Amino acid sequence: MLALHLAVLLFGLAGLFAKFLSVSPVILVWGRTFFSIFPLVLILLVHRQKIGPFSKGLGLSGMLLALHWLSFFWAIQVSTVAIGLLSFATFPIFLMLLEAIWGQDRLEAKDAGSVLLVVLGLVLVVPDFQWGGAAITGMLWGVISALTFALLTWFNRQHVQAHSGLVLATLQNGICCLITTPFVAGALADVSTHDWLGLLVLGLFCTALAHSLFIHALRTVKAKTAGLIVCLEPVYGMVLSYFLLQEKTALRTWLGALLILATSVGLTLRHQAFKPDQSIQV
Repeated sequence: MLALHLAVLLFGLAGLFAKFLSVSPVILVWGRTFFSIFPLVLILLVHRQKIGPFSKGLGLSGMLLALHWLSFFWAIQVSTVAIGLLSFATFPIFLMLLEAIWGQDRLEAKDAGSVLLVVLGLVLVVPDFQWGGAAITGMLWGVISALTFALLTWFNRQHVQAHSGLVLATLQNGICCLITTPFVAGALADVSTHDWLGLLVLGLFCTALAHSLFIHALRTVKAKTAGLIVCLEPVYGMVLSYFLLQEKTALRTWLGALLILATSVGLTLRHQAFKPDQSIQV
């Protein structure tokens, strides 16, 4: 449980790097994946896990991961850590809808109530609904991050179940790095030493170490319990942003957070909408 909470704390910390560093979201994603690949490969070798066959599904999942992290970092960069994290926390709603669309689960009347609660939570989270403003822009990018994460989670379950969580994390990070490299190659020379160190920390600790702790925890912690604890990621991130960035969160934002997180927990309990072993790229 300690390893699990530490992993979720590191996942929550990852979002703060959109504020810590003065680089674009594309460079953030590239740096996160580049510096995480080598330790993840080393861990695979230590545990003697085989990569297994490569498929088109893995390639597509890597693209979805890139879109998820790009929109996630962009949401925080243009608004606040709280708005970005809480907008992303709506992903169980999208996963529930995706599974209903593809006939894997049926929607119930209470599910409509869950959607309304999440919408109300987002209304409370965003302090200013001026179209084109930073808050509403950040929320929209956060919702896109949630949608792409839900797609990634669903896709992982359907098409790449032959791989363990560690292998999946390693391959998807590698694909994500390859995809983003052409877009950052010309800009890396301008990255400062401070930002390089930040990217190193983001990749080593908030990605490779966090994933390793998470997978280690799943050996003894039930998947549903892990899914519930992952719902604390926005809370950890908001608390860290208060102490590290002096980013104050209004009472109405905390009320919105309560609605969104309570709905996520409810969906996790009812639909088992989150299976951490297949959905580790948070």
